[in-house]
Amino acid sequence: MKTILSVAAASVAVIALSGCQTSGSAFKGTTGSAPAKTVIAQTAEIKSLSPLLACVKPAIAGKTIAVAPATDSTGKTNSVADSGTGNFMPGAQTSNFAIPTLRAAGAKVMNLNSVGGESVLRQLVNSSKLRQMQNTTTRNMPDYYLDFASMSLDFDRTTNFSLMIKGFGGYNDTQRATISGGAKLVRADGSLIVDGYGSMKISVFSTQSGLMLGRVFGGDTLATGEAGAGFQQPMQLWTGEYVTQLTTAGAMADMSGNPRCKAMYDKLVQPDVVDM
Repeated sequence: MKTILSVAAASVAVIALSGCQTSGSAFKGTTGSAPAKTVIAQTAEIKSLSPLLACVKPAIAGKTIAVAPATDSTGKTNSVADSGTGNFMPGAQTSNFAIPTLRAAGAKVMNLNSVGGESVLRQLVNSSKLRQMQNTTTRNMPDYYLDFASMSLDFDRTTNFSLMIKGFGGYNDTQRATISGGAKLVRADGSLIVDGYGSMKISVFSTQSGLMLGRVFGGDTLATGEAGAGFQQPMQLWTGEYVTQLTTAGAMADMSGNPRCKAMYDKLVQPDVVDM
């Protein structure tokens, strides 16, 4: 009886305290009770890129590089649901991940990712103002524009394992997808000449593992079930955080013409040489 009363008293106290905590809240919607564990962080900064960006800085510093919309050239949807977090590879805004990398190399970054607002504005202004905007654009033409593309997405490896002995067992399913991307630094003078190019590929994994039970206890009690956990490495995020940043650095190393910078990039992203 004492235990029941103490539990009841504790419940009343918790309700009263929670009421005190929220009574002064301006908004009592879903954001008023955030999850206990929330991951909030900036996008990843690759520390090992710093020496490479310092190497290319003499060739890049002071240049204006426009960031163009990224292109998805994979031509595939997510055919293995456990290996990705979305139906498609990253879209036009993926190249925004290259902005901090370009800035770290001393470049001035111009945004071409979303010009919809200015396009509408140009339709609303008079002819005099429109000429002024056009002249401003002409005076601030970039030296290069960055063209990034997600080039391939292949679900290329699957391993499955399950084993049960005397009603107890386990299972493990692992799937791998390989994604690739490339960044080009193209002259913005209309010549379409590519002065720098970097490319790479990266594999991501999805794993599901757990325990299984299927056994008769006491002669007439059948117990069945399973419990497991999964881990999934992101495709979209890692394309931006790793593939975009690294290939942009590779394009700058290529453009710099400095063999030491290219060697530094090759150390970060190993060359894949195939004998046919």
